[in-house]
Amino acid sequence: MITILFLLAVPLCFAQDEVTADTIEREKLAFIERSIMQIYEKGDFPEIFLAELSTLQQCGCTHGTQSIYWGAKVGMMCKLRKSGFDESCGQRCTTPKGEEILLLCPQNWSSDCFRGCVPPPFDSVDDRTKFLLDNVQALLQYGHDYLLIKSEYLETCKCKDRQAKLINYGTKLGFECVVEGEEEPTAECGGFQECKNDQDERVMIFCPAGHQATCAGCEATIKDPSIDTNDVRHEWAIQVLTGYIRESQSILDITPTHEDAWQCGCRSPLQRIDYGSRIGHFCNIDDAADMTNECNHKLVCADANGKELLHFCPSGFVADCERGCGYWWAQKEEL
Repeated sequence: MITILFLLAVPLCFAQDEVTADTIEREKLAFIERSIMQIYEKGDFPEIFLAELSTLQQCGCTHGTQSIYWGAKVGMMCKLRKSGFDESCGQRCTTPKGEEILLLCPQNWSSDCFRGCVPPPFDSVDDRTKFLLDNVQALLQYGHDYLLIKSEYLETCKCKDRQAKLINYGTKLGFECVVEGEEEPTAECGGFQECKNDQDERVMIFCPAGHQATCAGCEATIKDPSIDTNDVRHEWAIQVLTGYIRESQSILDITPTHEDAWQCGCRSPLQRIDYGSRIGHFCNIDDAADMTNECNHKLVCADANGKELLHFCPSGFVADCERGCGYWWAQKEEL
């Protein structure tokens, strides 16, 4: 396990006096957007992408949907094999392989046959913030398939059958389990255990990042996004997405490619970062000179034994020798 990491080189993209509040705000919005796009690229979210089966059939699709494989790789498609398509169905496109498809995008996204689904242009920061927060809310509502609560952890919480189910009452957000017997959960369990169900059984509630547990389910830590400041809303969205990526990165397979590892001169297998942010991967290298020009991970760190290593981070995060993968603006504030 890596216990101590230190910085060997700090690439500065901006001079210190150029890092303004506006710059940090733009970086935070870019982080939120990149994170959402990577999650959408890696997962399948038919509710978010408006992939209603009856509509697809009426529009000429004969089979189910699949993710697109070109452009930004954000989008779902179904192949048009029958008649029925009209302009009300959405964007008709031709794939790079020449197949006619219906391109499916989330609400208010731009449908582009070459790039896929992309955020629309915005007139103001407020408009962009609202758009991004709407997508964060959609992920909270429909993205729970990719959130994994390990059975070993549920055992520390004394959950019956080591299972947790979706909360289907109140806020309808979060997970719950029935606490078995009178034995108290261990100190490792961080669930909320002050509630009982209709059968007078103790229940444990688990909430996503950016939320607090109540007996009516999980509630956002920002009470009214419409009146909070943009900075408060940005920080909340960042907290939610960071937690979501941390918990879903294995199931969504947010991992570097073999080509990434080769280009960056990895001499050890890629390993999950289990320190700091617990997000991303790392590998050991023998010599920074082994990196090719195509390697996008130039920050060389060292572990407690002096072995050099590189961090590979999800889109939006930046390599950080202390945290593994961190935030760009946090590094600038420390300088």
